[in-house]
Amino acid sequence: MRATSFLSGSCVGPLREDSCVEQAATGLATIAGKVGQTVSKRGYITGMHGVFLVAAELSARGFIVSTASRSATGADLLVTDQRCQKAWSVQVKTNGKKASFWLVGSNAQHLKSQSYVYAFVNIRKNKPPQFLIVPSERVAAATKVSISSTGSVWYEFWHSFDPSVQEDSVGWDVFGSPLGGNYPSQMITIEDDGKRKQGPGAVEPIRNGIRMPRKGGKCRGVWDWCQAFRDEKGAPPKHSEALTEAERSGWNRLNTATEYVRWRQYWGIPGQGR
Repeated sequence: MRATSFLSGSCVGPLREDSCVEQAATGLATIAGKVGQTVSKRGYITGMHGVFLVAAELSARGFIVSTASRSATGADLLVTDQRCQKAWSVQVKTNGKKASFWLVGSNAQHLKSQSYVYAFVNIRKNKPPQFLIVPSERVAAATKVSISSTGSVWYEFWHSFDPSVQEDSVGWDVFGSPLGGNYPSQMITIEDDGKRKQGPGAVEPIRNGIRMPRKGGKCRGVWDWCQAFRDEKGAPPKHSEALTEAERSGWNRLNTATEYVRWRQYWGIPGQGR
């Protein structure tokens, strides 16, 4: 009597229980190995995607960036300013879709320093990625530990992006200025020379992908107030200060929050002013 393998359809010789069990186990192990390799490869690609997205963003902001060995503990990117006054090692954690937490590993609870930074990324379909830059000290303090139903231990860092203020890129001010020292931070502008057309049909300039609102409108009023505040105080207003001014001036709070973020992006001011 002969038997046919349920895995491959091939004959496996005279029927013997131990032989069938052994071949079945071998076949299942092979399939499991291939599935595991596929999942592992997919995770590797997602991880590298996140690494290069963060590297590109830092380069656009004027920093010098290089990738580290993927086997290096705690560092996916090595970053310095243009004067080599400060340097950072950056650990990148990436989700292949929008999520509110990232798995960070057990090292996150004790591996920390002022020059060690986490970059959390959500890669979204048909939308720009979300970035969250967090100092390692904060990650260490806020890492949550959970145990799955199978007994696996997960170390997680949680953050929910705020859609009301178009919060999709947060925390870049951790790196300070790409010029080092006390120079103001500013992203590299490649779309506009800062000049503005005059006369009928004039179009306001674009910087960092953001067009300045037309003069005389409510949106421009928020921008003008932010700029006046910065000129007087020597620093940009905080998000809460902009909302306070909205109450005083009778502006719509949501519109003020949106234009406040756009004003910061236009001038290359990192962070959200929280």
